[in-house]
Amino acid sequence: MKICILLCITVGLSGLWSPVMGRDPFWPIGYNGKTPEVVVEEPVYVPEVVRELTDAELVELARKEAEKIREKLVRKGTMKANGKIYAYVQNKWYTIGDTIEVTALGNTYRLEIKTLTSDNIELEAHRTVTPTQN
Repeated sequence: MKICILLCITVGLSGLWSPVMGRDPFWPIGYNGKTPEVVVEEPVYVPEVVRELTDAELVELARKEAEKIREKLVRKGTMKANGKIYAYVQNKWYTIGDTIEVTALGNTYRLEIKTLTSDNIELEAHRTVTPTQN
């Protein structure tokens, strides 16, 4: 009985049965055992600003696109057959009125051959009646 009372006093003094728990040795440094309060901020809506391009900027953009398209178009030869002239472009034979699809700057362009000579191809943007799907 004396041992039981002595054990209860010793355990009570050491804090093992204390209602207030001490720091857990596995907690990160600076953590006190309480959950931190999370402050949720409402997102601020910023309207997107759309800027209209000037005529000069549009011309410059079209010039850059045309340069990239010219880089993508590889013409490897010319042929005359049945009174028509054909150009070998992108591993296919094309003649006047045909359309060529070229991907440049992440966009796909459909270009129609307007004039064709042995050393020059004149292309124009091909207009479709219905919208195309990518």
